[in-house]
Amino acid sequence: MQFRDVAEFLREQTDRVLLLRLVEGNYGDELERMGLRKRLRECNVDFVEVRFGGERLEELLSKFDVICFYGVGGIGEVYRSFSNRVNQLCTAHPNKLFVIAPTTAMLHEEFLRERYLHDNLVFFAREPTTYSFMRYLGVKRCFLDKCMALHITAEELPGNQGVKWKTALFRREDVERIDATPPRDFEVMLDPVLAADSFEEWVNLHRAAETIYTNRLHSGICGMILGKRVYLFRNSYHKLRSVWKYSLKRKGVFWLNV
Repeated sequence: MQFRDVAEFLREQTDRVLLLRLVEGNYGDELERMGLRKRLRECNVDFVEVRFGGERLEELLSKFDVICFYGVGGIGEVYRSFSNRVNQLCTAHPNKLFVIAPTTAMLHEEFLRERYLHDNLVFFAREPTTYSFMRYLGVKRCFLDKCMALHITAEELPGNQGVKWKTALFRREDVERIDATPPRDFEVMLDPVLAADSFEEWVNLHRAAETIYTNRLHSGICGMILGKRVYLFRNSYHKLRSVWKYSLKRKGVFWLNV
């Protein structure tokens, strides 16, 4: 496996990078964006951020040679927009270098092979399962880093909510949901992405729990950063188990088979 720090890689290519948000993501994905911004600053790489479809996108694309797609939690057929836009931009701008910040791939072989085999694309995985799969598909420049959210500290997170609940179940209620639930009673059960109206409120939901059970990856990471006792369980594909085994197990996060 080829281990590389994505920010150090970008510094080797350029001293200025365009960070392009292809999809909005959710409050958890903001942790990934925060972590990448922090690493770029530590590596003295200047950056400008823009959204796909933004008024300045074409202007900025003409001014940058290196573009980094960031803040996406997973790629695959159920999230078609991100991959379709990667394919569109890599095809339209063959002389530019596109870098995908560390993420996880669903194991959708045909869909991903049709969209990610570009010579001007560099892919960063955040766990070995995705790294091995993308290499198997034929992605030539593929590296292994880790979740950018793991660079964030508790002091860098907003909010000041005190503890209200001893146990909280933060379970996905979207396309990655599963029907299984850990067999115990909880003081509160919710999906923090759906329950919060801002990133600060999302963080405060995690501050309010003493112990967190979750199948949302960034709820697990946020809880860990805040010093909570965290139990992860599976979502609809390998993401949580793969990231837990590679990065979070050693940090004291527990795994539950449900």
